[in-house]
Amino acid sequence: PEDYRGVADRQRQMADSLRVAVDSVDAPDIKKHLRSWADGALELAALQTAAAQEPGGRARPSDADFERVARVMNDAAVSLGEQCP
Repeated sequence: PEDYRGVADRQRQMADSLRVAVDSVDAPDIKKHLRSWADGALELAALQTAAAQEPGGRARPSDADFERVARVMNDAAVSLGEQCP
């Protein structure tokens, strides 16, 4: 479905923005968490793209895959929030 493609596009854009942010900071821990968040966003984009390509328009990422990627992104965001209040 087109909704999945739209989500995938937004996730890729977010990953690109996060990668730019990595280059703008010096702190290794912050770089690490920004990279992790960007990696998660790219993986979510890949899941959404794969779902969009499934025939029948009823496909979606598996709950396990979605939860795993969401956890990576959330953990990175929480860590960044703690380091950059």
